[in-house]
Amino acid sequence: IWLVNIYTQKIRNTLSRFSVNVFLFLIVIGGSLMLFQYYSNALGKYSIAEISTTSNTTRRWISYVSELESGSSYDLGNFSPTLGGIISRIPQAINVTLFRPYIWEVRKPIVLLSAIESLLFFLLTIRLMIEVGPKRIYRTILREPTVRFCLLFSLIFSFSVGISSYNFGALSRYKIPALPFYALGIIIIWYKNKSKNQKFFSLLNI
Repeated sequence: IWLVNIYTQKIRNTLSRFSVNVFLFLIVIGGSLMLFQYYSNALGKYSIAEISTTSNTTRRWISYVSELESGSSYDLGNFSPTLGGIISRIPQAINVTLFRPYIWEVRKPIVLLSAIESLLFFLLTIRLMIEVGPKRIYRTILREPTVRFCLLFSLIFSFSVGISSYNFGALSRYKIPALPFYALGIIIIWYKNKSKNQKFFSLLNI
């Protein structure tokens, strides 16, 4: 999809380019769903029909063990073990992966490093919103396929990790692949909208 976005930039008509991207995206999603459905018997409890129930069971078990051992667990609130219930927790799952644990949620010294990292990502995101603004950020995402790829991958990965970990210790390890892509997306957006002599350190307010 990322490569398709690059090549479709040659299509001058905006509506045509958007339609081609959407069409190809739907083909990829539809093909993926058909493959998962085809292999559902082999996947067992991780099939499409059972993945929501499996996720809910895993969530309860990890939360129980973490609390029993005074671990650093987190909760996304109660939701039904259905696909719709999981989708309703997309914002909370992404937030917990990118911006939590908060400083006041730290129970162990090792989690403090993860909390500092999450705080830096949060401040960087807020600073970008102030420096660039939502409108220019939105335009840059639409215009730059690399930014779309970075943010799409990082947000989907963040959701998957956040909805299934339920422990800050495990989360700090599982979310590692998402963070570089999210940071790269932020950096590219800033560079595409910065003034001529503006340095990156100004985004960090240094």
